[in-house]
Amino acid sequence: MSIAFNSCTFAGYLTKDPVLDSHPKCKFSLAVNGYKEGEVYFQDCVAWKDLANSIGTYMSKGSAILVQGEMKEDKWQHEGKEYRRHVLTVFKAQFLDKKPLTEKPDEDLPF
Repeated sequence: MSIAFNSCTFAGYLTKDPVLDSHPKCKFSLAVNGYKEGEVYFQDCVAWKDLANSIGTYMSKGSAILVQGEMKEDKWQHEGKEYRRHVLTVFKAQFLDKKPLTEKPDEDLPF
């Protein structure tokens, strides 16, 4: 019996505004710190349906996000040359940016 498991989790910052189309499908790229200090990796991501709408609506360049999904390989040819890249198909996401306080906290609360 063989065992195969494809699950990846990344936390990082959007490198540019996400692109949301009418499917709905949202494409975005993350900058993720590497193991060694100063190393940065860039991961292409895609989300679908309600998750795509949420990311496309509420996230922008520089937003912090935690994503979990499945790694897939895109292959294509251009002018006789074959190209490949790995894209994370996102199934879950958690927005990591802190919400700004829009109102001053009520100072009369007893707790």
